[in-house]
Amino acid sequence: MIPLSRRTDQVAASRMLSAAGAALHGPSWESALASELNVDTERVEEWMSGRQRVPQATWDDLARLLQIHAQACAGLSDALRAGEGARS
Repeated sequence: MIPLSRRTDQVAASRMLSAAGAALHGPSWESALASELNVDTERVEEWMSGRQRVPQATWDDLARLLQIHAQACAGLSDALRAGEGARS
């Protein structure tokens, strides 16, 4: 049996990975994230199930990808506010 603290860590990691994946790629995020991280979808499934721990380098990559995504969204938002969107 897995100790409670480790299970708690696995649940938290799974939730964080799921939230990051969905923020980057929407509700069907697993294969797109796997491709972006250059890993097999099976590896993402292992991370989600807790069979394998998510490596720190992967967390670092996710943080970088989320930052890039946030900057792109902010730029689009700014452009829309400035009236650069299509007008009817």
